[in-house]
Amino acid sequence: MRKAAERGFAALREQLKRTTQDTEAIRSALSGAQWLTQQQWSIRERRYSDLLLELARFQSSLEDRMTFFHEPGSEDVRQFAKQKAVEKAKAEREAKKAAKLVARRPGQTE
Repeated sequence: MRKAAERGFAALREQLKRTTQDTEAIRSALSGAQWLTQQQWSIRERRYSDLLLELARFQSSLEDRMTFFHEPGSEDVRQFAKQKAVEKAKAEREAKKAAKLVARRPGQTE
C-alpha cells in the first residue's frame, strides 16, 4: 500500500509540475501581449499628438493667409489688417518709451 501511495504522490507531483509550467507559459504570453498593446498605444498617442500639432499649425497658417488673400471687393479686411498692424506698432513704440523712462528715473534700485 505504501508503494501505491508513493506512485500516486509521484503522479500528483508530476501533474502539479505540468500545471505550474502551463500556468507560467500562459502568464508569460499574457504579459507579452499586454506589453505589445501598451507599446502600440504609446506610438498611437505620439502620432495623434503630432497630428493635432500640425493641424493647429495649419489652422494658424490659414488664419494668417486670410489677411492677405481676399475676394474682389473685400478691402474692408485689408484695411482692418492694416489698422491692426498700425496699432501694434504704436503699442510697441509706447512700450519702448515707457521702458526708457523707467530706466532714467533717478534713485531707482533693482
